[in-house]
Amino acid sequence: MKRIIIWVSLLCFVLLMTGCNKNVNDNLKNEEQTNVTTINQKTTDESVNNDSEGASGLRSVTIHTDWLNPDDGDGPFKVYLVKPDAEIGVEQAYQAWKYGPLDLDDQGNVLIDLETNYDLWDMIGSNEEHQLRIVVTSEEDIYLRNPLNEAQYLEFVTNDNEDELYLCEYFASKEIVDVPFTSGYPEGVVSLTFRDAIFVLKVVKAEGSDPLKSYVVSIVDDQYSIGRISRAFQYYDTPFFEGENMSASGRVMVKDYDTDEEIKYEGYPMSLSFDENGRCTSGDIIKLYLEK
Repeated sequence: MKRIIIWVSLLCFVLLMTGCNKNVNDNLKNEEQTNVTTINQKTTDESVNNDSEGASGLRSVTIHTDWLNPDDGDGPFKVYLVKPDAEIGVEQAYQAWKYGPLDLDDQGNVLIDLETNYDLWDMIGSNEEHQLRIVVTSEEDIYLRNPLNEAQYLEFVTNDNEDELYLCEYFASKEIVDVPFTSGYPEGVVSLTFRDAIFVLKVVKAEGSDPLKSYVVSIVDDQYSIGRISRAFQYYDTPFFEGENMSASGRVMVKDYDTDEEIKYEGYPMSLSFDENGRCTSGDIIKLYLEK
């Protein structure tokens, strides 16, 4: 009887140890699987992060313009990009390196694609800062005499992947850049080209006409005629200045500079009156919409 009890005790002990080993093995197995899953997840996360960093170079940038005084101004408007040290906003015409004009869409946006944009790459790479200044102008202001926005800049970064340089040498640092602007001439100015004029006759050419054609615009009456050449680089402004001997009224005449042919305009013939200081009583800027 005593021997039987000993054998039963030994059997129970063996069974107990077997169960413990199984639990330990299962726990170890589960822990190993957990560790493997964690390592795999970490590897996957690192892979995703690396892929994201590799694709984080922005290959386009959107300039979003915000017209602050739409009730006071006249569109349409254009966007240019120039080097950060460009001397613009002066009476002299800016004829150096510029990228544009760029059209605004209905939402006031301009999308600039950087892929294979070699001309823009050259401009970006021409300065150490890798910046370009954003300039919003009226459609007529092709020489950037009157920027409508405060100085703002696009910033770019170099693509470090040498295998992709042929496709995109520079990335944009931001996806969208907001650019508020205010339309109109500087206070007291009626002509961007002739800052000391007191009033101007501005030729508005017919659609499809010669973009470089010049005209002679005059104010005439029975006793005198005063007029000047109206050219494209002057934004087709014909200026009149303080102290000029204007009579009380006169008729506006427009002629083709090359042929001397008189050209009719909307509201032809137009008569203007002047006060004792030679200022036009109809306004500071009179637009002449040509018929051809």
